[in-house]
Amino acid sequence: MDLEIVDVGDGAADGHTHSYVKLAVRLLHEQGKGQQGELREWLQQLPRRVDSPVNWSQELVQQLRYSHLIHKVTEQQQEWSKLYDKFQEAAVNKGSAPSKQEFFRALSLVRSRTFSGPYVASSLSDRGRLAALVGALVVVNTALGGDLSKGFGAAAAVFLFNVIYEVVLSNKLKQYAMCPVIDLLNHSSYNTTEVSYDYPRDAFLVSAGAAYVPGQQVFISYGSQNNDSLMQMYGFAEPDNPYDVYVTSSVLK
Repeated sequence: MDLEIVDVGDGAADGHTHSYVKLAVRLLHEQGKGQQGELREWLQQLPRRVDSPVNWSQELVQQLRYSHLIHKVTEQQQEWSKLYDKFQEAAVNKGSAPSKQEFFRALSLVRSRTFSGPYVASSLSDRGRLAALVGALVVVNTALGGDLSKGFGAAAAVFLFNVIYEVVLSNKLKQYAMCPVIDLLNHSSYNTTEVSYDYPRDAFLVSAGAAYVPGQQVFISYGSQNNDSLMQMYGFAEPDNPYDVYVTSSVLK
């Protein structure tokens, strides 16, 4: 399957949607590798069907009986249909391009399982290569008659600057990530569990905010979302949601 990232930066979607589309196309690309893909075991665990309203028929959407949510879902379906059209136009091999249903599934998986994390410009292996390169330059400089202490000082300064720069950058910018295991955690507005990024280990961590016993479900928060948003994007509503609202059109004339 020959795919390329679709550019939706022309106003058809906002930056968040652009990130979701890129992740969805990457997901489809990895699925196209079949048994040869490094992510095959994780991909096989993903649900074959995502039961969120964007994947429903119009008849079923009308059963929501809530005009505001029906309007939002219909808009989402129309937007995703336009994204699929752009995706098809950009496909290198149109004959093997995924179907609209497969595209919607990929977008739904990304939209319901992605979380926002800090932007990280390099991986742990990239940092290791940088350290090795800086060390090699120190050795070469010393072999050519340079001052060893100054070389080590310069190397330390370069490496430290790179680390500080990335830490500062990660606090300023955000990226969207899908992470195995974390993507299995369900939502609760009342949880105290945190998902964070561990820079030295180049890994995302889940820190429990309370004591758990074996077999007890651990929740994370998808954000301060009302039930309209939870139903539209994830296909469920939360009982006693502290952020819930009900939107109604004005009855005053």
